[in-house]
Amino acid sequence: IAPLKAMVKSNHPEAKKIADRMMKTTAIILQIGGGAGQYQHYFRPRMTAMGN
Repeated sequence: IAPLKAMVKSNHPEAKKIADRMMKTTAIILQIGGGAGQYQHYFRPRMTAMGN
């Protein structure tokens, strides 16, 4: 956590950009796969009534 905190507070624009991406990715992963249980993945059916 300390290295990420340092990157977030960094004055270097590239380090800050990477840290922002990491935080965004982490938030997304926690929302969809972090055991939240609020989302359900729906798979496409292999065959439909009008499918060729």
